[in-house]
Amino acid sequence: MNTKLSMLALAALTGMSMAGVTTVMSFVDGKYTKGEIPPAGWYPYKSPEKSTAVDIDTSTTSTSKRITAIVSKTVESSAGVSVAWKAKDAAIDLSAYKGVCLTYKSTFDFRLDFKQSSVKDYNYNGVIVPAQSSLDTLFIAFADAKQEDWGDETTVVALDLTKQTGLQFGYKTALAKMTGNGNTNIIDIAAITLGSSCSNHAPTLKTGVEADDVAELLEGDTLKVAFKDIFEDADEDNLNIVLTAGEGLVDLTGKKSYSLSDVAMLGSVPNPAEGTTAKVTFVASDAAASVTYSITATLVDRANAPVAVNDTYEAVEDSVLTVGVTKGLLVNDYDADKDNFKVSSYTQPENGTVAVTVGTGAFTYTPNADFHGTDAFTYTIADATGLESEPATVTITVKNVDDPATVTVVDSTIYIGDIVDGAAANFAKGIAVVEDFPSFDIFIPDTSVIFADPDVLGSDFPVNARSLKGVVSVEYMPVAGNHVITVTAVPDANGDDVIQLFAVDGKDTVSFDILVTVTEVPDLPKAFADTFEVVQDSLNFIPAAKGLLVNDVNPDGKSALKAILATQAEHGTVTVDTTGAFTYEAGDYEGEDSFTYVIRNAEGQESEAATVVLNVTYKNKAPVIVAADTVGSALLALKEDFATGITFKATEVKTWFEDPDGPTAKMTYAVSSPDSIVSVTMNASFAMTVRAVKDACGESFIDVIATDSLKASTTFKLPVKVSCINDKPMRIGGATDTVPVPAAGWRKAFGVFELFEDPDDSVLVMSVTSVDRFLNATVEGDSLIITLKDETQYLQNHVQYIVKVMATDEGGAASIAKSLVFMFDPNAGIAQVAAPAKMGWQNAILANRGSAMMFDMQGRVMWQAKLPVSEADVRNAAAQVQGRKILMVNRQTWTIK
Repeated sequence: MNTKLSMLALAALTGMSMAGVTTVMSFVDGKYTKGEIPPAGWYPYKSPEKSTAVDIDTSTTSTSKRITAIVSKTVESSAGVSVAWKAKDAAIDLSAYKGVCLTYKSTFDFRLDFKQSSVKDYNYNGVIVPAQSSLDTLFIAFADAKQEDWGDETTVVALDLTKQTGLQFGYKTALAKMTGNGNTNIIDIAAITLGSSCSNHAPTLKTGVEADDVAELLEGDTLKVAFKDIFEDADEDNLNIVLTAGEGLVDLTGKKSYSLSDVAMLGSVPNPAEGTTAKVTFVASDAAASVTYSITATLVDRANAPVAVNDTYEAVEDSVLTVGVTKGLLVNDYDADKDNFKVSSYTQPENGTVAVTVGTGAFTYTPNADFHGTDAFTYTIADATGLESEPATVTITVKNVDDPATVTVVDSTIYIGDIVDGAAANFAKGIAVVEDFPSFDIFIPDTSVIFADPDVLGSDFPVNARSLKGVVSVEYMPVAGNHVITVTAVPDANGDDVIQLFAVDGKDTVSFDILVTVTEVPDLPKAFADTFEVVQDSLNFIPAAKGLLVNDVNPDGKSALKAILATQAEHGTVTVDTTGAFTYEAGDYEGEDSFTYVIRNAEGQESEAATVVLNVTYKNKAPVIVAADTVGSALLALKEDFATGITFKATEVKTWFEDPDGPTAKMTYAVSSPDSIVSVTMNASFAMTVRAVKDACGESFIDVIATDSLKASTTFKLPVKVSCINDKPMRIGGATDTVPVPAAGWRKAFGVFELFEDPDDSVLVMSVTSVDRFLNATVEGDSLIITLKDETQYLQNHVQYIVKVMATDEGGAASIAKSLVFMFDPNAGIAQVAAPAKMGWQNAILANRGSAMMFDMQGRVMWQAKLPVSEADVRNAAAQVQGRKILMVNRQTWTIK
C-alpha cells in the first residue's frame, strides 16, 4: 500500500452559493435582477420629513437603481434609501462573509451603513464611500465599518454580523458641506454582492499533491482519502466533491458527494484477479471552476478469515430455548473467500447453559430456575484453512413469567403491648379489646412469618398491614426486619375486624389475618357547638337541613336524635324544634348572642350542652310613616271631573316619612294610582299633583312610596274619594239619522241602546215627541216601533217622513232628543244613508263569536272573556273597577259607570 495515501484529503461544495461571492442584486440584460439573498424592499427616507429643502427620489435605469438625495447645507438634514434584508426589519446572519462588493457611481461621497437590530439610536456602523464618475466595483470590508461620532448621545455598539437588518445609502449635511460637494447627490447602484473579495478563484490541489496518484490495496483493507489534505480554495469557498470509482473498488461510505472535511473510505471487491487495477476520480468544484484528483489502485487478493455476526434471541423463564439450523448461529455469518466454516468455540452464559452443534450452528439454551432478564454467550467460527473469526456475541432476552408470592407462618405467636414484657398470644385466637381502647403494638418476629416471591429480590418485596372492616385503625412499620403493627381505636367503633398483614408483588397478594373483637361501650350523644348568621329586627328561621343536629352524632347510631333548648338567648327569643330547626326573633340588638341546647336519643340519654353562637348583623330599616295626617280631607271630597289639580309641595311630602337609619334627605319618592279614579304625578323635586280622570268616580287610594339609599321602601296609601255626578244621555250617531225604507208593507224597530247610550250606565226611557202624519210611532219596552198608518199607501219619492224621539235617564234627571228621517227612492236610489245603528252592549255581548274586554280609564285591561257572556258577568266585572270603565265588544265600545 502507498503510505502517501493515508494523508490525502479532498474538499467539498454543498451546492449553495460560495461564501466568496453571493449576489444580492444586479442588472442583467437591462433589467433589475434579484440574487441569492434578495432585498425585501428599497425604502426612501428624509429628515426633517416636512422640510422643502430636503428631498429623496428613487428610479430605475437600464443599468442601475438610481438614488437622488437632496439635503440642506445650512440646516442639519439627511436623505437616502434603506435596503431591508427581510420584511419588518427581521435580522439575518452575514458572519459567513467578510464584506460587500458594490458596483456603483455617484456625484459625491456618500455613507453606506450596515443596519443592525441591536442599534436603537440609528447610529449604525458604516463607511464613507468615495465618489466615482463611472460604474466600477469596490470591496467594502465589514472590519472597516465604524459608528458616526454623534457626541455624548452616541451609544457605542460594535458591529454584529449575526443581527443585520439591511444596508443604508445616505447623504447628509456634513458630506454636502465638504469642499467640492453640493446639495444634490445622484447615486447609481448597479450590483451588490457579499463575499470575501470581489473575485472568485478556482479550487486547486495542495502543494505536493499529484493529480494522478497510485496505491496498492489489499483485499479486506480500507483506502482512506482525507480531502482537506488534497484540495484548497483561496476564497475559502465550500467545495462540492464528487467521486467516480472504477470496477474493483467499492465506496464503503455510500455517499454521493463529499465536503472538504470528509474522508472517503474505499475497499476492494472480494477475490480480485491477480494484477487487477482500479481507478477512482474525485472532482472538487466551486461556483466558478473545478479541479480533478485521481488514484489508480493495484488490487491484491489474500486469504480472509470468516466473519461471525452478533445474534439476538428471546426465551421464556423456566423454559428451554431450542434454535434450529435455519435460525441458528451460522445463518448470518460469512466468508469473503466463499470457504466453508463452522463453530470453532463457544462460552457458557452466566445465567443458564447452552449446547451448540458446531457444524450447523443449531443450539439449545436452558435458563437457570426463575431467572429472567438478559443473558449472553460468545462463539467463534473457523474455515477449512484454520483462519478463525473474531468472537460474536449471542444475546438472549429471557421474558419474565409471573411466579406466585407465598407466605409461610413458622410460628403463630405474636407479642402484644410492651415488647419487653413479652406478652405473647396466638394470632389464630384473636385479640379482644373494648371500645375506645388505648393504642397498642403487635410485634411479629421476621422468622415467624416469611413472605417470598421469586420475581422480587430481597427487601424489594413490599409488606404492609390494613384493617378490613375499619373498626380499628392500623399502621405498619418494619423494625430491624420484624413486623410491627400499631393498632388505634376508631372513636365509638365496635364489632369484629380483621387486621391483615400482606405483601404485594404487583400481581399477587398474599396475607394472613389477625382477628380483633371490639366490645361495645354505651356512648352518650354528642352535641357540637354551632355558629349562625342572623339579622336584626327579623324572625330568622334556620331549617333542619342546616340546623343544630347537622354536626351532632349518636355514637351508637341506634336511634334518632332530638334537639332540646337548654338556655334562652339574651338578646332575642329562640324556639327550637326537635328536628334541629329553630327560629330566632331578633330585636334592634346588633352583635353576638348565644343560647345552649342538648340532644337526646330514644333511650333517654342526653348529651352535654352545646353553645350556639348567633352573629346578629345589621339590617337596613325601611322608612316609616310619621305625619301622613297633614293631607287631611283634601282628597276625600272630590267631585267627578274636578277642574283644578291638587298639588302637595315636596316639603310636605317629605314630612310624611322618616328614615330610622339615616338622614331623610337621602330618601327618594314615587307615586302611583292602582285604579283610574285619579291621575297622579310627581316631579323631580318630589312635589305631587293629583288630577281628575274624565268620567271617573268612586273610592280608591294613591300609593306614595319612600325609598332609602339602600333601596328599602315603605308605601303610604293615601285615600281618595271622588263623588259621581249624573251625566246626560248621549246619542248614538248624529242628532238626525236618515233611514231608507221599502215601498210598502214595512215595519221598523229600534232598541233604545241602538239610538242612545248613558255614560252612567243608567236605565234609559225612550218616548216619541212627534211623528209624521203618515206614520205610527210607539214605544214598547226598550224598543221604538215605526209602521205605516195605512199599509195600502205608498211613500212618495224624495219626501222626508220624520219621527222625533227623546231618551230620559232614571228619575228623569236628564234627557236628549233625536230625529229619524225616513226616505224612499226606488229609481235613483237613496240620497242619504244613515250610519249603521249601534246596538246596545246588552245585545252585543250575546254574539257567538269574538271577545269582550273591560278597561279602566288609563287603558289597562281589567277583565276579558270570550263571547257570549251574560249581562251579570259584565256588571260583576265592572263592580271590581273603581270609577268609569270602558267595555269593548268586537271593537265597539261603551262607557260604563
